[in-house]
Amino acid sequence: LHETLSEPAVAAAAARVPLVQLDRQVRGLAAPWVGVEDHKGIQELMAHLNAIGVRTIGMVTSTSASISAGARTQEVIREAQRLNMDLSSEHLIDTHLSLEDGVAAAGVLLNAGPLPDAIVCVNDLLGVGLLNGLRRHEISCPRDVLVTGFDGMRFSSIMAPSLTTVVQPLAGIAAEGIRLLSDPFNARTGITVALPGKLRLGEST
Repeated sequence: LHETLSEPAVAAAAARVPLVQLDRQVRGLAAPWVGVEDHKGIQELMAHLNAIGVRTIGMVTSTSASISAGARTQEVIREAQRLNMDLSSEHLIDTHLSLEDGVAAAGVLLNAGPLPDAIVCVNDLLGVGLLNGLRRHEISCPRDVLVTGFDGMRFSSIMAPSLTTVVQPLAGIAAEGIRLLSDPFNARTGITVALPGKLRLGEST
């Protein structure tokens, strides 16, 4: 949705002034982009789940919301296959990016039958919503199921249980964005810079 609905405004701005895209991206523009390395972040997350014995997983995502959400989803699918984890279609929930949709996803997953060992959420917003939804159904995390997020939002570390997530390097993204914006040549190119995130283990796994 961001890529299609925001394209006219972002393209118009890029044609008038130097512009750098941070986090969300409209592809095909002569404007640089800086964000987190989604693929490596998911690989670290899945390696952690594999190391603690996870064999079945579910996922709550929103592939229409952004390029990053789609990339993370595809990487989870690839890593699940590579690590011989079972990800059934009933456990792949494609919804919207909101707390409320995370809450609702808990009911959908429970109606699909026994829960998988772990549920990977495409971002922390859905992860926190899912944890609340599971709690409403008297499902305990991490006793009954493990849950992970992505982004490292501040509230994900102070809730109970704290959420295992991949923390975006916000300071690094901002610094790189300013560096590109200050260079007239780079600010008119389609260069992309992906910085590594950091796995932060929480009580949810």
